[in-house]
Amino acid sequence: MANSDLPFDINRFKVHEDLLPTVLVDTGVIQAVSNGTYTKDWDNLECDDLMQVERYTIEGYNNRELPIVAFRRKELAGQELPGYIYLHGGGYWCPWGSVCLSIAKRIALDVDCAILAVDFALAKEHPFPASVEDTYIASEWIWENAEMLKINREKIAIAGDSSGANLAAAVCQMARDRKSKVKFCLQALMIPGLDNTFSQESYLLYDQPTHPGINSKTVEYVFEIYLRDGIPEGMKASYAAPLQAESFENLPPAYIETADYDPMRDEGIDYATNLTLAGVPATLVQTRRTPHTWMGVESSYTEKYKKFRSEFLKKVFYES
Repeated sequence: MANSDLPFDINRFKVHEDLLPTVLVDTGVIQAVSNGTYTKDWDNLECDDLMQVERYTIEGYNNRELPIVAFRRKELAGQELPGYIYLHGGGYWCPWGSVCLSIAKRIALDVDCAILAVDFALAKEHPFPASVEDTYIASEWIWENAEMLKINREKIAIAGDSSGANLAAAVCQMARDRKSKVKFCLQALMIPGLDNTFSQESYLLYDQPTHPGINSKTVEYVFEIYLRDGIPEGMKASYAAPLQAESFENLPPAYIETADYDPMRDEGIDYATNLTLAGVPATLVQTRRTPHTWMGVESSYTEKYKKFRSEFLKKVFYES
């Protein structure tokens, strides 16, 4: 459908001026990954003098080594803390990077919780279901080893941004369907990509290369890579596209953030709606005048949303 034929105003959302210096720069993430120039700094993760960092390696999907990095404020070392399983974004195939670290570190400092960052398999070498199975395995290991990790088993959240939010939502469904012992107190889904039908209104709005952040074509390309081997026999398709679940009942409470100027915006809204209809508490924060990539931007405008998120998490971890 041509833009001129759309039954709505494609210019109704304007990116906030505080974000323009960042979003108007072509980050070239897909090209950088293709060229091998996207730096993976997982192995060199540094959290400066504020953080205590611990590293673990477990057996992941298909006997692959699966690294997990745990970090928290140094002054909280030895204390039992809420656990925040963090799954980085990047289209299932960009590795953990500095933006991911800044997002996770902000949560650790603001909320006084332990971050458990999972280095799941990347889709360029390991297509679906490797990354989601890795994440499920990591969640089970974290649950079973909560005492050793010094985290409160009753206060474990699973969270992610973009593709990482897809993995978080999928693992919640897997834990329910597989009758896992793991119980999450929250699924925190930031700018989530939860579907592969590309049928929502936001996909029609943001299908041009000039749209800041990412556009619809980028999302479709990402899923082509992620699902290039299809869905294995006997596995639910909703583990790749959580919005397609047959049931949304008996899932953890959810905190969901969407961005205005994002082709995946409506997926997050629809997911929150489906959870609510199924009786699952869902808090939806629709960030305004923001592109998909706003979480990596430090500005006076984005600060209010980040503060709200931190306050919400503190209430879940310490007041509920």
